[in-house]
Amino acid sequence: MDIKLKIRLGKDDFWFFGPGVSELLDNIEKYGSVASSSLNMGLSYSKAWKMIRDSENGLGCNLVERSTGGKGGGKALLTEKGKKINALFKELEKDTEAFCREKLKELEAELGEEVVE
Repeated sequence: MDIKLKIRLGKDDFWFFGPGVSELLDNIEKYGSVASSSLNMGLSYSKAWKMIRDSENGLGCNLVERSTGGKGGGKALLTEKGKKINALFKELEKDTEAFCREKLKELEAELGEEVVE
């Protein structure tokens, strides 16, 4: 047996942070712009900004530092808070998966021979 987890953060059925936002933040860190990051992920530029705005509103802090475009285009960097939140989210994912894998082992042991491969 195997498990698949998807951790999302939200409040009152408003989900504002999950693997997609985390990946977007990683790409912003890598490419230095929302446009390049969204292109790399196959997202529209407006969808990427919506994800950022929703996350910032939900979390109550800025994740991305913006600078307006000019001749070379705009730039985007993660704020220190954005870096920390993204790192903690990844840690939460990793720790949750490890915990669930241990529980899955217990479940498989309980099922014994009944487990179908």
